Amino acid sequence: MNLPRAASLILFLVASCSFDYGSLQGGHLGTDSGAAGANANDGAVGGSPGVGGHGDGSVGTGGNTTSPPDAPIATGGSGGSTASPFDAPIASGGSGASAGTGGVGVGATGGAGEIGGGGSSGFGGRGDAGVPDAPGAQPDVPIGGSGGAPTIGGTTTAGGTTASGGTSGGGGGTLTTLASGQNWPQGIAVDATSVYWTNYRGGTVMKVPTGGGTPTTLASGFGPELIAVDATSVYWTNEGTTSLTDGDGTVMKMPAGGGTPTTLASGQSIPRFIAVDDTNVYWINADGTVMKVPTGGGTPTTLASGQNEPIGIAVDATSVYWTNVDGYTVMKVPIGGGTPTTLASSPGIQWAIAVDTTSVYWVTPAGTVMKMPTGGGTPTTLASGQGEGWAIAVDSASVYWTTSDYGTVMKAPIGGGAPTTLASGQNHPLGIAVDATSVYWITSNYDYDDGMVMKLTPK
Repeated sequence: MNLPRAASLILFLVASCSFDYGSLQGGHLGTDSGAAGANANDGAVGGSPGVGGHGDGSVGTGGNTTSPPDAPIATGGSGGSTASPFDAPIASGGSGASAGTGGVGVGATGGAGEIGGGGSSGFGGRGDAGVPDAPGAQPDVPIGGSGGAPTIGGTTTAGGTTASGGTSGGGGGTLTTLASGQNWPQGIAVDATSVYWTNYRGGTVMKVPTGGGTPTTLASGFGPELIAVDATSVYWTNEGTTSLTDGDGTVMKMPAGGGTPTTLASGQSIPRFIAVDDTNVYWINADGTVMKVPTGGGTPTTLASGQNEPIGIAVDATSVYWTNVDGYTVMKVPIGGGTPTTLASSPGIQWAIAVDTTSVYWVTPAGTVMKMPTGGGTPTTLASGQGEGWAIAVDSASVYWTTSDYGTVMKAPIGGGAPTTLASGQNHPLGIAVDATSVYWITSNYDYDDGMVMKLTPK
């Protein structure tokens, strides 16, 4: 299936720690401990995990009676929630309690965490306290205690084991793992037959049949970021050495069925976000420029410059759209060139963006999903309180997004209505794409080999 012009399969996440969006570091370890059990009673439960805490409260000890039939099975304690998925992994669960004489203790829940402060350092690291790192930034907050392993799409169960895959939500569809063990996956795109993604740390461009099968490496030896696809080819960005002054980033193309990669543009300043239509490839550079080049090759053209840390890109029949993180704006410019127009502005960060034939959609780290006419007008709130929105896609009926901190994949009618949870218990769901029947996304806890490519049918 040929992709809709707007990159309704737009994928937006930022891979390395090279953007200067600062960090919300995780809080302190939980300290509230479970009280000791007495005479077959369970140990008391510790304090609830706070936002930002990497909780690992100590556990209650077992009772001292000799009646094992009355003693419950020990369960792993709950890890605290991370302050921000932008650069913190999920905390590990606490340890299960040791059995007393005849009794079995219950693991305590981690104590309340504290919200971490913003990071520091310049472009390419941590900066601007209170503003989250770009998606995909390398974690700098320690994982929680020694109990159950961090869940990968599931929940910590008795004894600290992990359930995998997560669960589908209200839609009741079939949740399928198309690929696992991926090395920090980044962008995702889909065509009529295959799903495509990039492994940033693995340096590979990958694909797998939409119906399932063995993943195939299309290209390797790169530093791939985001990805787009049309009826015949796959396109991606290589960020280079992550230095604005080096200008060694590239925009690449290769046949979707495999072959030799072609460089469409070189000398770019950390290119990341990418979209494609029938004639051009469009991308954003970290130096604040919006670019295009013909899909068949040619001279790159600057459509806009001086943008304030642009993020995300989408295209329709007439215009290119993007968001400015530091400018708090949603922007557009004609695909043939011209003066950029501010569609929306607000006192908060605008994040990933998608477009259809009539409207532009975006999500925010504050958990709001927005919509407004492509020609301008008043923005409409489609959903709020959704957690930290990360990536967004749209089809003729619904808008879809991921919330990395909540671990959910969501949708809502484009005309307005209650949001639906499509999948929960996901391990930092990031990029998202849709086709006629299914929704696809990637997960990554920023470890180097725990990434997954997921599919839910029907959407």
